[in-house]
Amino acid sequence: MSCCCCSILYTRGIYPDDTFQTKKHYDMSLWMTKDEKLARYLNQVTQQMQDWLEQGLLQRLVLVVNSAVGQKEVVERWTFQVETDKAVMEGGPLPEKPKELIQKEIAGIIRQILGSVSFLPLLEDPCKCGGPTHLG
Repeated sequence: MSCCCCSILYTRGIYPDDTFQTKKHYDMSLWMTKDEKLARYLNQVTQQMQDWLEQGLLQRLVLVVNSAVGQKEVVERWTFQVETDKAVMEGGPLPEKPKELIQKEIAGIIRQILGSVSFLPLLEDPCKCGGPTHLG
């Protein structure tokens, strides 16, 4: 989740370029934040998501980009559909996924993000992000 949010924040220019660096995860180079406050926020959201996933409460995650000035209107919404493993919800162990499958899933999401960004106009005004999650 963090790598997808960081990819959006980086490619949309919501945070300065020097806020991000590439890091290896699952043998893939992904944009990740160097900003401690942002990293802490993303880690908190990820932990809460894990709890909700294990309870079967999370259906989608929405990253909202708001204007940072004036009325703080919503400029963009990035919605991620979430699928919950029913066996885990019933107390079973987390399923093992081969690294190749994880890489394929991450690459697919990053491709969708980059493809979408290419059609969006540049953000001219300062923006900030937040992310209401949708339960139930």
